[in-house]
Amino acid sequence: MKILHTSDWHLGDKLGARRLERRPHLKNGLNQIARYLEEYKVDVMIISGDVFSDQLLMEARRDAIGDIHEAFQAFVQAGGTIIAISGNHDSEPFFDLLYDATELVSGGKSFRPDADPGGKLYALAFPKVLRLSDRLGREVVQFLVMPFPNKRRYLRGESGIQTIEQQNMRVMEQFSGAFKHLINEEIDKSKACVMVSHLFINGVELPHTRFHLTEAQEMIFSRQELPTSGLI
Repeated sequence: MKILHTSDWHLGDKLGARRLERRPHLKNGLNQIARYLEEYKVDVMIISGDVFSDQLLMEARRDAIGDIHEAFQAFVQAGGTIIAISGNHDSEPFFDLLYDATELVSGGKSFRPDADPGGKLYALAFPKVLRLSDRLGREVVQFLVMPFPNKRRYLRGESGIQTIEQQNMRVMEQFSGAFKHLINEEIDKSKACVMVSHLFINGVELPHTRFHLTEAQEMIFSRQELPTSGLI
């Protein structure tokens, strides 16, 4: 199976204090990725979070979805699969809407009876294990999908949380619990598995960036909290 990993597209983003329009440049980037998909005969493309710029208005969301459709329609129609997960700059409710919409209109293509359908977009804001095959049905790879941990997802019905620090700690605990459940209960350790996530890991140095974490997003995991031995 051939997999192409991408991340942090930030579609709809505008540049600087003058809010300069970036859409033509971002569309060029999507078209370049589409050429890679064709040139290298990719089976699965991953977008590991921050697909869209935060706080997009509905018209900008429509334009961004249209640009994705234009760039990757041929890839999906030919049997290619896209896994897109929500990052800290994405709207989780919008991803849930995308997931429901795509599940309604696209059943995908069945390449093997022991794999999930391919030839479709999976827009995911919740933990899940996908089992996908290449377009010829020769190989199945597991994808352990863990989008950015969000209080909306992990703190439903929780009470007694008084500070942001307590909130973040509880979200991290719930996230780690979901991760360990999928590892122990749903992953076949004898088969290849790729983890797809959008996380901040302690000890990793990042270059200067104009995108910064808010206080409510400061959830930094240690490598020990997310044991990934055996995963690609």
